[in-house]
Amino acid sequence: MTTITQKKKLSKSAWLLIFIALITVVAVIVLASLGIIDLSPASLAYLSVFMWGSNDIVNALLLSTGLFMLGVLVYYAITKYFIGQKVTTTVPSQGYSPLPTTPTQTQKDTETVIS
Repeated sequence: MTTITQKKKLSKSAWLLIFIALITVVAVIVLASLGIIDLSPASLAYLSVFMWGSNDIVNALLLSTGLFMLGVLVYYAITKYFIGQKVTTTVPSQGYSPLPTTPTQTQKDTETVIS
């Protein structure tokens, strides 16, 4: 069995943005734990969103749907750009084939890994 994985290549600027976002999150956590910045307004905003969701069933459905769609978007981004789409194929049984099996529909800016 041969597994072919195709995933989109991220540009250098996209990797830079991801790296900067991770550094920012770590810096905010460190600064908040040292008491340099105060995150209570952010925590109050977080709690107020869920209090708004508890006021009415329509608000709760909107909040739940929004969080679900955010999860779907994050899953889509992770599978498209980091994990890739895996296709398992069988090797022809006619003996040794020196040419690797590649997907028929390759897309621009994709990386193909055969294992």
